[in-house]
Amino acid sequence: MLFTFVLFFHSLIWGSVDELGNLIKGLDHLGEIDPRCKSMSDNDIASQCAQEVCGAHKKNVSVVTASNYRQILKPEEVKKIDAIPQKLNSYLSLMQKNAAAIDQKIFDLKSGKVPASELKSYQAQELLKLYPLKSKVDALVKEKKDQLPDIAANCRAYEVINLINQQQPREKLYHDALEKIDKAYISKLSPDSARKLRQHLAERVRIEFKGLETSSFDYGAHNLDGNPMKGNDIESMVSFANKIKTHVNAINCNSSLSKGPQPLITDSVRYDPSNKQSTLNMSPFSCSHEEASETIVAHEIGHIISNFMNSSEVSSSSKKKFLEQRECVKKQGVTVPDIKKTKFKKDFLTTEEDHADAIALSIQSPSSSLCSFMGSDGKQFLNLEFRLNPQSSHSPAILRVIRNFHLKGRKLPDTCRELATRGFPPTVFQHCPFQ
Repeated sequence: MLFTFVLFFHSLIWGSVDELGNLIKGLDHLGEIDPRCKSMSDNDIASQCAQEVCGAHKKNVSVVTASNYRQILKPEEVKKIDAIPQKLNSYLSLMQKNAAAIDQKIFDLKSGKVPASELKSYQAQELLKLYPLKSKVDALVKEKKDQLPDIAANCRAYEVINLINQQQPREKLYHDALEKIDKAYISKLSPDSARKLRQHLAERVRIEFKGLETSSFDYGAHNLDGNPMKGNDIESMVSFANKIKTHVNAINCNSSLSKGPQPLITDSVRYDPSNKQSTLNMSPFSCSHEEASETIVAHEIGHIISNFMNSSEVSSSSKKKFLEQRECVKKQGVTVPDIKKTKFKKDFLTTEEDHADAIALSIQSPSSSLCSFMGSDGKQFLNLEFRLNPQSSHSPAILRVIRNFHLKGRKLPDTCRELATRGFPPTVFQHCPFQ
């Protein structure tokens, strides 16, 4: 599994032994780090490190919020979202117009301006009891319109999630990532193992899109585009008037998105050993963000490769090479045994996720960015925890990010180097090539 709301993160690999040596040398000689960094708090230095390495990517990799949906949705979808406040306001005005029409009907009944048969009907007597209706409806609508900014914000947020959930998985993204992993990783297996793995990845992987969990209430179900008063006859008016409170209150919406950033990155792999089939759940983030999706999907392919390498279809030489890399990767994370999920003998808690990262980053794509792992809302990064967690199966997000940038040959800023001295043992920088 990749992660939910950017809370599960990848661990990457170093470019060369020389790069590792240079970094560690820089960390060991604290005099080479700006002294001002040493006086910064953990929170401040983590935030500054994140800003220095990922500030330029902050908006491009942000998860969806109630205000930044314009960056994620299509122009026609944005137009639909932006029209919601006026749509709600028009619906409330229609309630007042209906109430005025009913009061006029009641006035006509009292004045004898209707046929005698209509006046003597049971519905007419019921309608007369409701007079005056418009003043009551005006009071209900005024109360609702006072709340309209908050209601509209909730309804916009709800509709954003609905539109996101209408997306389709980007199968091309899977095939593009797979093509690059084939060149960087699979091609280094024995010919027979590589052939079987390619066949498995082509034929035994199903891609699905579950979308995001929505709230229990959908204002669209109340047909705000229509009129709940079905006609101008007395029966329709009585039916509408008896349900007026329900109609006015029908525009309440409930959405967790209005309360904070919404989880988007939920990519995961589910493996069924009975039929040797993997299901890759492609997240809304991967379906709507170009800049980090390749690495995210490549990570999930890494899990599928790991499942395959644990099978009897792999040659001894390929499995030996795979396990040698895995032994190296084990030193990158916590040394807590993975008792429940051990896929290979003596795995540690973070081994599986760290190894999937190592496979994904073998691509070394210059255009990809791992900054999304820190959960930007477009203004700031949301997850800056940097200490290794003995309860988590993933390494800290910011550790992965600074590894990624260093792997690309970018000089790490002093804030990130100082952060490394506080939170990471040297083994997290272990270089683990697959050769």
